[in-house]
Parts: sequence; C-alpha cells; structure tokens
Amino acid sequence: MAVAPTSHHLQPQHNRPSPPFLPSIAALPSSPSPPFYYSMFVSESKNVGFLFVYFKVGMLDPPRKEVREVAKKGIDWNDANNWVVEFYIFNVSTTLDSVFCVIGDDFKKTDDINFTRLLGLERAHMGIFTELGVLYARYHYEKLMEHMKLFSTHLNIPKLIRACDEQQHWKELTYLYIQYDEFDNFASTVMNHSLEAWDHMQFKDIAVKVANVELYYKSVHFYLQEHPDLINDVLSVLALHVDHTRVDDIMRKAGQLPLVKPYMVAVQRNNVPAVNEALNEIYVEEENYDRLRESIDLHDNFDQIGLAQKIEKHELPEMRRVAAYIYKKAGRWKQSIALSKKDKVYKDAMETASQSGDRELAEELLLYFIDQGKKECFASCLFVCYDLIRANVALELAWLNNMIDFALPYLLQFLHEYTRKVDELIKEKIEAAKESKAKENEEQDVIKQHNMYSQLLPLALPTPPGMGGGGFAPPPPPMWMPPMPPFGMPPMGSY
Repeated sequence: MAVAPTSHHLQPQHNRPSPPFLPSIAALPSSPSPPFYYSMFVSESKNVGFLFVYFKVGMLDPPRKEVREVAKKGIDWNDANNWVVEFYIFNVSTTLDSVFCVIGDDFKKTDDINFTRLLGLERAHMGIFTELGVLYARYHYEKLMEHMKLFSTHLNIPKLIRACDEQQHWKELTYLYIQYDEFDNFASTVMNHSLEAWDHMQFKDIAVKVANVELYYKSVHFYLQEHPDLINDVLSVLALHVDHTRVDDIMRKAGQLPLVKPYMVAVQRNNVPAVNEALNEIYVEEENYDRLRESIDLHDNFDQIGLAQKIEKHELPEMRRVAAYIYKKAGRWKQSIALSKKDKVYKDAMETASQSGDRELAEELLLYFIDQGKKECFASCLFVCYDLIRANVALELAWLNNMIDFALPYLLQFLHEYTRKVDELIKEKIEAAKESKAKENEEQDVIKQHNMYSQLLPLALPTPPGMGGGGFAPPPPPMWMPPMPPFGMPPMGSY
C-alpha cells in the first residue's frame, strides 16, 4: 500500500534536485486530470529502507485525503517507473546514495522492472542492487537467483539473507550463506529444508568447512533418513573429521550397520576397536570367513576372545576353524586344539601343538591319534612336533600299538639327526684339541726366543771406587755449550 510521507521527508537532501512538474499527464494516462509530479524515495529517517510513493497534487503539502484518492486511481506502474528511471539517469549528477525503487504491494503489478537500468551506472550504490534483490525475493523470486549470481559482490548479503528467510526461498538462501562464508547456517538450512535446498555435490563440498562438529553427526542422521544410498559418499568426505566410534554407535542404534560397510573398510587402517568389531560382525553375518581371517590378522585391536566364543558354535565349519585360529593367536592352546579335534581339522591341531612349545600337549595329541586309530595322523604329528616329542616315547607308543611302520620314518630321521649331532661334537672336540696343542707350541717358542735374547746382552760393569756405594755410577753430566741464537750460526767471540 502506498504511504504518504510528511512534509519534512520531502525536503531535498544533499542538494539533490527535486523532480520537475510534468508538462502534461500523457506519461500517466490513467492518472487524474490535475497536474502533479511523482516521486519515489528511500526514507532517510531511522527506519532505513522504508519505501513509499508520494503523489503531489496542486500544493506542496496536500491533505492526506487527496493523496489517498489519487493513490486509489488506476496507475500504470510501468510508465511511472520508466519516468523516474529516466529522470534519475539523466538529471542526477550527484552520488546515488539512496535507493528509490518503489512500491509496496503494487510492485507485483509490473511485468518488467525497469529499475534494472540503474544497475549499469558507473557509481551505482550497493543499496540499488540489494533493494532490487529484496523486491525480487518478495514479488519475482524466479529472477532472484540470476540477480544474486550476477551481482554477488555488490549486495548487502545480510539484508538479503533476512529477506530470503522471511520469504522462505531456501535455495537462494543457501547460495547467500555460501557467499557469506556462513557454512554452519548453510548445512542447517539444507538439512531442515532438503526438499528445495539439497544438492548432494554442493553439500558434500561445504560439509567439511563447518565449524560446529555436531553438524557432522547431524549430517549422518540426515543422509541415513533421506538419502541412504549416498551416505558412504558423504562419510568418505567426513572421515577425517568425525569420530568413527560415534558413527558406529549411530549406525548400530539405527540397525543399519551393513549399510556403511565401504566406509568402515576405508577407515579400518586406523585400527579403531569399534570399527574392527563392526566389520568382523558384518563378515560373520555374511559368512565371509576369508575376509574375517584377513581382518583378524591385520587389525587385532578388538575383543578377540569374545569373537571366538561367539563363532565357536557357528554352523559353518570354516567359521569354527577361525574361532580355533583366534584361540591360537591368543595363546589358548588347549581350547584351540580341542576345537580343531572336534571338527577333525587335525592339521590345525598339530600346528597349534607345535607352536605352543609344550611337550605335554604334543604327546597328548599323539595319544589321541592312537585312540582314534589315526595312524597317518600319528606319523604326521611325529614330524610336525619333531622338536617336542621324545624319541623313546614315540618308539614306546609305536611298539605298544603296533605302529612301528608309521614311526619308522620318524626314527630314521631322529637317528640321522642324532648321528649328525654326534659327528659335529666329535669334530669340534678334535678341532679344539688341535687348537690347544698349537697354542702350547706357540707359547714354548716365545719362551725359547726370550731366553736367547737374554744370553746376548752384555754384563753390567761395577761402580768405580770413590764414587759412593756399590752399583752402577750415574752418567757424567753433559759439557757446557753456549746458547744458540734463534737463527743462523752462533756469534763469534774471544776466548
């Protein structure tokens, strides 16, 4: 609705020229017959941005009743706008520091906004771009995005943000948040109004720039509820910023843990317990025992015994074999061997007994094979546990149970090994004796050589009489010599 200002609003500001009287009413064919002029201003009072239209009829300060009567008449707003734009383009030489775009509710009557011609002025004020954007937001929102993209550096973004928020233009609002580096508000707006504002590639690029960490986890909830097919894509971007344990907890509560398996595989290199346990559970559900064993070997930071207890009664034999493998890695040798014997995986049982280094476990396994009548396994165990089984025990068990033929390869190997060790000991003893004898001969040669040198030395002469006590006399003192000069021959002197 048009509002009539008071007279003090009509006073010229900063020597700005007032609009001239129109010579006729031809420019506004639907206006009343008395001559008038049309003015548009932005209020320069405290309420900045208050827009109004003022119609002057006859006098400078007409009664409000007359103004309202004129405003009620049918007016061609396109013609009025064109006239004002022409006047300000060609008649205003001062800086355009006010925006005069009009119009209240009647703005939406115009099909083409000719005030866009003001945007090409060399010294066009930021307010022109901003106020035009506000009017677009209110009445022609289909032109708003193009306007913002063309003049993004000339806009008062906070003011336009408020206008878009009031008019609920969420797509345009997210664009302004990006331009203003308000990434947290961008993420919140997209998630709260995803039907209009969500764009996956844009959200993925901006999500890593938010400052509030809680928005990361809100994004996980958002994608889980609305775009579960893209959740791994956004998690791959957020992987360096989120707590993997917390993401695992979110997915567990939602019952959608297998949904984020690619993300879990990508971050398992960090060896996080929650991630390891989650992937192991997924592999158990999938019965993927090869990947489960690989995960156990490469990433051991999880509850190994708990996993072994969970799968030791699994219906799939290979999964029970993995349980025995976990027990072996944890040093629970008896449990591992018992589980392998139960599933008749005798090779694993032998390897576990050999790695344990326990002679008692190895010999108990021999007795188990004898009780089960597994003669081939008895022979194999003798070789796998070769370093632990005593030869006399093996021979005794083989003789008592009529298995000499199966123990004979072991005995031959043992005798060969024993003979080789005895030969090495004898050889070492002979070499040690030779070295000892050579060392003694060398010492005797040194003693003989020393005695020979002692015989060749001259005898010591006795001390001359009158020189004191017995013994050898001290050496005579050296003769006196004059000091030598620093360089050259000594000086010549008289004697």
